Amino acid sequence: MDEMVAAICAEIKFRGDTNSVQLETIYFGGGTPSVLSIVQLERILKTIKEYHKSNPSAEITLEVNPDDLDLDYLDRIRALGVNRLSIGIQSFHSSHLSWMNRSHTSKQATNAIKWAKEKGFDTSSVDLIYGFKDLTMAQWKDNVERVLDSGLNHLSCYALTIEDNTPFAKIQRKQNIRLVNDTNAWKQFEYVHSTAIQMGWQHYELSNFAKEGHTSAHNQSYWNSKPYMGIGPGAHSFDGINTRSWNVSDNWKYIDLVNSGNINYHSSEQLNTIERQNEKIMVGLRTAEGISLELINNAMNNKEHPVHSFLQQNLAQISDNKLKLTIEGWWQSDHIIGTLFQV
Repeated sequence: MDEMVAAICAEIKFRGDTNSVQLETIYFGGGTPSVLSIVQLERILKTIKEYHKSNPSAEITLEVNPDDLDLDYLDRIRALGVNRLSIGIQSFHSSHLSWMNRSHTSKQATNAIKWAKEKGFDTSSVDLIYGFKDLTMAQWKDNVERVLDSGLNHLSCYALTIEDNTPFAKIQRKQNIRLVNDTNAWKQFEYVHSTAIQMGWQHYELSNFAKEGHTSAHNQSYWNSKPYMGIGPGAHSFDGINTRSWNVSDNWKYIDLVNSGNINYHSSEQLNTIERQNEKIMVGLRTAEGISLELINNAMNNKEHPVHSFLQQNLAQISDNKLKLTIEGWWQSDHIIGTLFQV
């Protein structure tokens, strides 16, 4: 791990020479960053502050597993400047955690929320998963209500997906795990939406809910096409205009290339006008803000375009000169967004 941290710090230093933008958010994620020791985490944060300008009140998030947390660890990362956690709970029910191959227990999940609140990480987020065979509506209601009543201020809910060539995919094939049928998954999605709204939360993005004033600044930077810098193997970056880049994903190759000063550890591509427009449609319609009608002016002028059917079916609506999906539209968002893409 020390070799990886050294390479990450080397890339941070190199990228600092080419970056003049003030950092508004810092996010440790895309894996299990809570396995970093306090010393390693401190080294990375010190390197960021040394080579990059950052807002003194920047949102600094650390993805954590419940079993990595204790009160002392929370005190120490708080002292380093971490002010937000993203806690990968997934479920409070032991049977679910077991077949998901999660290493934490239901008690550790409960303690993680309790301790985060106790140590002042009020803006922290909890991840939950729905849409799998053994999740009953009663269990889902219990999961959701525990978070909404916890005193934390952010919730992310994701339908279960199984990626190819992952350990979980192998478990799925071996145990013949089935995803829940669409009707039950929709009921689970609609339940968290309606319950969160009734409790005064905002459903501000397809998978994300927050109390007022506690939306994720880091996630919103992606959705609003702001520039971002990805550090580490497999990390992606965007210049805010039309250039995307990504680092080599192989850990050891990344370490060797970065430590040797070889800038070929990353690749890039230029997005054309249509690609950028399609991306804005895809990301924008996942948010409560929707997209400007300017993005689909041709569709609005063509009365036979599918967008008019979506409006008639209450899958979408127009307000504030923007096209926004309804809760029913969000549930069918993949199909709707695909029909609005330009080719």
